Amino acid sequence: MQPNEAVNFANARINQAGSLAVSTALTASSGITRVANDVNAGFRSAGDALDNELKKLNVQIPDVAGYVQEAVKPAAGQVKSFDAFRRTMDSNFAKLDSNDMGAIWSVMRTVMEQKRPSNEQIAEFDAAMRDLFGDVANGCAVCPMPGPSGVGISVTVSSPTVSGATGLPIPLGASVTFRLVKSTYLVNGRPQYVADYAVNAEATVAVRTLPEVSLGVAWIRGQLATNVLPLPSLGVAVSTPGATTQYGSYSGAGSVGLTMPEAVYMFLDKGERNKLLATLKNPAQGPNYVIGKANQAIRELKDMVMNYGLETGINVGMPGSLAFARPDGAMVMSVGGIIATF
Repeated sequence: MQPNEAVNFANARINQAGSLAVSTALTASSGITRVANDVNAGFRSAGDALDNELKKLNVQIPDVAGYVQEAVKPAAGQVKSFDAFRRTMDSNFAKLDSNDMGAIWSVMRTVMEQKRPSNEQIAEFDAAMRDLFGDVANGCAVCPMPGPSGVGISVTVSSPTVSGATGLPIPLGASVTFRLVKSTYLVNGRPQYVADYAVNAEATVAVRTLPEVSLGVAWIRGQLATNVLPLPSLGVAVSTPGATTQYGSYSGAGSVGLTMPEAVYMFLDKGERNKLLATLKNPAQGPNYVIGKANQAIRELKDMVMNYGLETGINVGMPGSLAFARPDGAMVMSVGGIIATF
């Protein structure tokens, strides 16, 4: 696969994601434009009209980004402790032959076309996965933690860095990730496969002048999500030591992922915040409705960080490009969904 092909697949997915993804990116962009020296400012919407109106009612809008960053520090430390697993993945990846790599790119092209891979592609994919992870039909010996999880391959296409009105780079990036994951546990007597995608708005200190494409190898804790409808999520990136391989630059990667309840998402998304502001001024609903949503968001925010997901692995950039990596502690806001489950 050529880089321009991957970019075309990513652009098609962004266009199909619709206003939800666009609104997500705008939320991040407006905040980072205001406070360019804080890579996470884009996920803090305080200071807009809704915030000003609620302050008059003595209601504090949840600082979702600040609360999440503090709450997930123990989990982020756990991801960093999985360095031995990442070294194993790097070593095993370097041993893949041309047949393995051909099988990986073939199946990922199909996923990026938003199609279900054929049985033949899955069989070849399984062979490559055994070279990386060993037999994961019902458990994974090399994975960092026991219990239900998934292992898989991803392709991430990262856009050039967004620039502001002054022409100076703003630490805001966008990317699209396509992924095929195999469960390490049995569902109806056999492993489960999930092909999915995510459109991401992320805080980043990397200045990218051209689109970049990277291949990822990852372990994901917990049972695989099979929701068909797109769901928003919030993640905190965890950076780990990188290296250089024969395939290009390599970076250790990890994240603590949180699936956002609707009440929390309403206070992160620009469009939803505008709806709340309109409701606040509507006599039929008025302040009580919005105050109730703010209090509900605070309660669900605490529940959200208690049910986090862990992901760790490696990202390898295509020859001539850098591996896709987010700075440690960066916030990543995503909208994703399922392409196929089988």
